[in-house]
Amino acid sequence: MDSFINDESTDDSESNISSFEVESSDHSSKSEFEERKETQEVSKSDYEERVADMTKTSEQIFQHEKLLKLSQYLPDNGDKLKKILAKLKLELAAKEEALKNLVVKDPEELALDFQNLSINGSTENGTVDEGSTPDKESDASYNSDDTNEPLNRRLFRKDGISKFIQQLRDSEDSMPTENDLADQPLLLVGNLLPHQRRALRWMTWRETQFPSGGILADDMGLGKTLTTISLIAQHFENRSSTLKEKEENRPKWNGRTLVICPASVLRQWEEEIHKFTNHALSVGLHHGDKRTTRAKDLTLSEVVITTYGIVRIEVENDGALSKLHWERIVLDEAHTIKNYTSRQSLCCSRLKGTSKWALTGTPIQNKHSDVYALMKFLQCSPLDTFAQWKIFTKKKAQERISNLLKFVLLRRTKQELGQVGELVSLPRKILEIVPVHLTPDELKVYETVSAFSETLTVNFIQTTRGTSSTYGDDLKKALKFFSITGSISSSHILLAILRLRQICIHPHLIDAMLVKDEICDFSADESVLEDLKDVTICGDAVKRSNPVFDPQRSSSKLDAVLDIILEKVLKRQEKAVVVSQFTSVLKLFEHQLANHQVKYLALTGSTKVSQRQSIVESFNNSPDEQILLLSLSAGGVGLNLCGANNLIFIDPHWNPQLENQAEDRVYRIGQTKNVTIYRCICKGTIEERIEKLQAKKRHLAKNILHGYKLKLDDMLELI
Repeated sequence: MDSFINDESTDDSESNISSFEVESSDHSSKSEFEERKETQEVSKSDYEERVADMTKTSEQIFQHEKLLKLSQYLPDNGDKLKKILAKLKLELAAKEEALKNLVVKDPEELALDFQNLSINGSTENGTVDEGSTPDKESDASYNSDDTNEPLNRRLFRKDGISKFIQQLRDSEDSMPTENDLADQPLLLVGNLLPHQRRALRWMTWRETQFPSGGILADDMGLGKTLTTISLIAQHFENRSSTLKEKEENRPKWNGRTLVICPASVLRQWEEEIHKFTNHALSVGLHHGDKRTTRAKDLTLSEVVITTYGIVRIEVENDGALSKLHWERIVLDEAHTIKNYTSRQSLCCSRLKGTSKWALTGTPIQNKHSDVYALMKFLQCSPLDTFAQWKIFTKKKAQERISNLLKFVLLRRTKQELGQVGELVSLPRKILEIVPVHLTPDELKVYETVSAFSETLTVNFIQTTRGTSSTYGDDLKKALKFFSITGSISSSHILLAILRLRQICIHPHLIDAMLVKDEICDFSADESVLEDLKDVTICGDAVKRSNPVFDPQRSSSKLDAVLDIILEKVLKRQEKAVVVSQFTSVLKLFEHQLANHQVKYLALTGSTKVSQRQSIVESFNNSPDEQILLLSLSAGGVGLNLCGANNLIFIDPHWNPQLENQAEDRVYRIGQTKNVTIYRCICKGTIEERIEKLQAKKRHLAKNILHGYKLKLDDMLELI
């Protein structure tokens, strides 16, 4: 903890600074392109002006959105207002993006140099002035810092850094130890495992600390849901037995526990609560078009369960959820809000609650701002304002964040618990790499597109470095093939990578080209790929008349997957989950299964919420359902697919964390059979390079829980 408080004694050389950026030790130097974009030092007054300008724009949006509710009374039905709103939102997004890359010069002037901050709140230059505490609920606009308070007052307010650090140190004495286990709530059905009782004790303690709540980051499959239900049940019992709160004295606008989860696990949460409390806790589902609009109705349930989408709608429109102050707010799969500038993240943070909990097995996926998004939701003041977070993480980010998380985060892995004998050993997990060789026709298509991609990439690098392109006609062909007009950007490099990946699966997939440009975060590939358009194809190898593009024709990759299913799954009377990042791939594979009279179920992001749980139950319990087609986006969220003991990845993803989440749908507590993971990899293609990138990222994650966003340097490695 000492390094968290007094790190001025630590060697400040580059070799000793633990950066929380994506680059590993082998990738410590950033490209010219990234370096220019990363940060810009500005004066305190300039920063204040930009914050004020962004706040003004946010307030304008807020006021226009209020006016829009009266659009039916306007002559044009609000068309002009909508255009103004759209323009303002674009302006706000640009200003937020610019602000993210700013760092205040000479932070010592602000008395917030963490290098010199001592435990008593003083610095080498003097004592921190403690001003008044702003009202945390008074903000009415979407702002990175959520406050209109002048920067200088905000930085020195009463709940400033010195007080925050002191609070953390003070809480250390009361923190539960490894030997502290909570008593199991009386109304809970079944027995909690030791690690769950320990977590319950820790969560109970955290609700008495600042901030009230925290992050439960146990490995996937260790029962975070049941542990949270136990916390709710314990609180319910204590309230009922001590009669501390009589219903007649209960504040009118107080809700009990609000659980926010992905739509795919909405019913699962409801069923788990009923199952483990024998229906002792009243549960209300707040979802769908017929959900109540009256806040009072929500106060009648001990637990209200809703989705991230409903939260966004109701917070933005002053709906029932936003009108209540909740005793407890729980985010399931909390990494959903990792982009702190997104509307989803902002809306969740604006909900009012006494205790806030984030449940996620992957608290960090891309960068340290993922943690900031959680700090903002938890109201971990003063680190819930981006200006202070940036200063806090400017130096020794990994060390500081790690020390911070020791107090507000609890994480255990299956391996750790197995080593100390607290977890019944899971069956074996076997990884089998299935090599796939493209046919000559497929390889010709791949090599043609690969050549276009290389031309595009080299030109992009030359342009970035300010040198002229030497590719002439080849570049013109590449631009025509990828439907590019104007200058080449990193987004176009991504498009090229995606095309190569698609060819490895089935050449038919490149019959149309991607058009969306919101591709900075590679986790959004599936939604990007759904929006396609035609393209002029160049060269004989990639003409549509080439039989290799026929969707009714199989491919080397799909043949390999089908062979696994027929020879290694169905013949053994086992079950398998078949995973792809692309829904278009799953649709193609449906034809292959149908041609061989193989029954299957499918679960993707487009599957109706009302159908998802029944699909899971049918697959797990019915001996007739042996194959489940699963999109990677749907498979990473809260599903229990222990009925299967085989998982087949059709295509590799550069984010191994997403694949780990999919694996844990099958390999988790409750699995009784050995599990085989099949990874089909096309030899001599981009898929082999993706595998190497995955290995690097796994190594990076093992060391600093970081590195899953594909950066520009990563893109260039793949081409």
